[in-house]
Amino acid sequence: VQTCALPISDHEGDLNLTGNVSITGNLSVSGDINCAGRLTVAAATIGGIDFGTHKHKGDSGGTTGGPQ
Repeated sequence: VQTCALPISDHEGDLNLTGNVSITGNLSVSGDINCAGRLTVAAATIGGIDFGTHKHKGDSGGTTGGPQ
C-alpha cells in the first residue's frame, strides 16, 4: 500500500485512480455520482428518509420484492 503525503486540496480537470482508495473523514460531492459496480454503504439518508429505520404501515420487516 502506498500513501500520498502531498496535499490534493485543489485539483482541476480529470482524476483517474486505479486500485483501492480509502478516505478517512467526510466526502462532499457537488454533482452526480456514477457507479458502474456495486455501491455498499453502512447507512443512507436520501431525501430526508433514513433507510435504516424507514417503515411503511403494516411493514413486517421482510423483503418486498421489486417495484410494481
